[in-house]
Amino acid sequence: MKYLIQNRFSLAVMKTMDGLLRFFTRHRREFPIEKAPQKILVCNTGFMGDAVIATTVLPALKKKFPDAKIGFLVASKSVPVIKELPEVTWIHSFDHGYVNKSLKQHLQTARTALQEIRAVGYDVAINLQPYFPNGIGLLYRSKIPVRIGYATGGLGPLLTHCVPFAGTEKYIGFAFLKLLQPLHIAAEFESPLPYYACKQQQTDAFVIHMGTSSELKEWPFESWKELIKLLGDRPLFFTGQGEREWERADAACQLAKNGINLCNRLNWRQFVETVQQAKCLISVDSAAIHVAAAAKVPTVALFTGIADMRLWLPPHPHCKGLIHKVLCSPCLNKRGCAFMACIRQITPKEVLAAVKSL
Repeated sequence: MKYLIQNRFSLAVMKTMDGLLRFFTRHRREFPIEKAPQKILVCNTGFMGDAVIATTVLPALKKKFPDAKIGFLVASKSVPVIKELPEVTWIHSFDHGYVNKSLKQHLQTARTALQEIRAVGYDVAINLQPYFPNGIGLLYRSKIPVRIGYATGGLGPLLTHCVPFAGTEKYIGFAFLKLLQPLHIAAEFESPLPYYACKQQQTDAFVIHMGTSSELKEWPFESWKELIKLLGDRPLFFTGQGEREWERADAACQLAKNGINLCNRLNWRQFVETVQQAKCLISVDSAAIHVAAAAKVPTVALFTGIADMRLWLPPHPHCKGLIHKVLCSPCLNKRGCAFMACIRQITPKEVLAAVKSL
């Protein structure tokens, strides 16, 4: 629960809200789902990495219900991630105000998504997020008859099938698969890795991804500079988005003997292909490591205590997670701290050793 709700005030608000919902809504007894659904909505309105991991459930759903059509509810920035998947028929976007800090965008996207979802007429909705915020409220207002999810992120009383959350000691893909149990899908026989591979011929290049959604989760640029020198004349591709990441990638390219700045030059499909054709990926905690995991690309991922590495490190032997051990880690505090020793004290030599071990 600690990582799901980041402070006591938010936890108190969530418990109060859920208590009121239980009081004002009729008690809903779980019922067995016997009829095969024809239209299934998968919901994960987190960041792009969350959307990539959400594809974990696609193979299992298509195997169990080959004739069913699948829709996805994601944040607007994650639409390109889902747009590439031929298994998905409908895509709806919703930007939660808690994430994007815009009430106007929250209301506008919620209204549009609500209209689209009602028009499709889904039989089943699966909210994958075990944390706050989530899309449960929107799914309830959409009047989808079967709503499956975790109660740990709030609004649990609005679900028709509430699955117990087992904890945070495993990769989040396992938790996503567990939500398929009410649909009589044996999740333990499915892969927890993202269903997002388009790997072709492998190149000799290393992909370096220095940016992420939060600057607190970034490794110091001085450390990147030292690592680039240690990598020698190996081809290095620098990826990222935004002006700040482009400036860092440009400065890094000038230090590399054989570097190419691909920041802001790739669409989503090209980014996926670049990562999945790499000899190795070196990245901070970002969508890149989950894209690499889908194609089992050797990966060194640099983590902070802001997120529990056990939850976000893909579980395959070609993926190595690094974090500097400090007493306060994992703090699970999205605001981080002034020191951030958990990532800033990872040394370039440690990263290079991890690369060689792969």
